[in-house]
Formats: sequence, C-alpha cells, structure tokens
Amino acid sequence: MLDVKLVSYSKLGANFAHSTLLREEDHSLNASPWSEDVSNSMALEIDQLLLQLSEINDKMTRCDASVALPHILQHHRGKLHDFKLDFKKTRANIMQTREHADLLLSVRDDISEYKKNTGMNSRTENLLRERGSIHGVDHIADQLIAQAQEARDQLAGQRSLLQNTLATLAGMRGSLPGINSIMGSIKKKKYRDMVVLGSFIAFCICFLLFYWLRS
Repeated sequence: MLDVKLVSYSKLGANFAHSTLLREEDHSLNASPWSEDVSNSMALEIDQLLLQLSEINDKMTRCDASVALPHILQHHRGKLHDFKLDFKKTRANIMQTREHADLLLSVRDDISEYKKNTGMNSRTENLLRERGSIHGVDHIADQLIAQAQEARDQLAGQRSLLQNTLATLAGMRGSLPGINSIMGSIKKKKYRDMVVLGSFIAFCICFLLFYWLRS
C-alpha cells in the first residue's frame, strides 16, 4: 500500500516537472493543470502511513523478543528507512520544481509588464535573461545539495542497520548460553588430549635416549 502511494506521488512530481520543462522551451504554452491540493493530500496520506508503520515497529519492539523477532524488526526498520528517504526526496523535488516554475512565471510576467509600460532595450533584456540563468544555476545547486544530504542520510541509515545487526548477534549469543558451555568443554578436552599426547611423546623420546645410551 505504502510503496504504491510513493510510486504515484513520484509520478505526480515527474509529470509536473515535465510540463514545467515544456513551458520553459515554448513560452506560448499555458500552465498545465496542477492541483496543489492533490499533492498536499497525497503527501499527508503518505505521512500518516509512515507514522502507522513506525508505530507498528515500536509495538513489535515492546513485544517479548524471540530468536526470529530481531530479524523481522531489522527488515521492517530497513523498509521504513527506505520509504522515508524516497518520500523526502520526492517531496523536495516537487517543492523545488514548483518554486522554479513560480519564479519563471514571475520573471516572465515582469518582462511582459515592463514591455507594456516602457518598452525594452537589449541591455535590460539581457539583464533579465541573466537573472533567469542565475536562478537556473541556483536550482541546480539546490538539487546537488539535496542529493548530498540524501547520500548522508543513506550512510547514516546503513550505519544504524549495521549497529542493529551487531546488537542482534550479541543478543542471540546471550540467549544461547549452552553454546558457550559446549565450546568451553571442547577446548578443555582438546587441551587435555594435547597434554596426554605430549607426555607420551616425551616418554618415547626418553626411552629411546636411554636405550641408545645403554647400547
């Protein structure tokens, strides 16, 4: 259910970004119908689903632990982390695309208004174009920063997952004390056998030396 919602939300953002790109290439195109209410409603619904999944994980954590339960918890935590990252990335892209489209529309309106009131010389037109170019560079920089933050979040998630795995292994070792006892017995028997074998070899060497000296 949650993964389907995330895919739909991502497609919604991709469609809006595509329509924005077409309007940048052809200024004669009108703005495509875009319902901000639909985007906000879908984002709110995904937020609620993520919250429900987080509450389920918390309830499972409070349950009596068994040997298999830590592996299930680890799997669900990993899925929840991935869902949150995807949602955060998609929502940030939609917001950046919307802000970019709003600013382009504002610049276009300013240019049109200026042409109507005063007429435009080439220098002023170049300045306005440079303004649009600067905003485009800022938009790309924002995307790079968002990607860097996403990579940092992924590394933090992998570190948390590794810590959970180590904690699970430590818990499994503590929940099976019989294994430690068996390993200790095996080590003691191995040491005793080595002592007996060493004593026998020493006896044989002494016997051979004694026999050689007598002969």
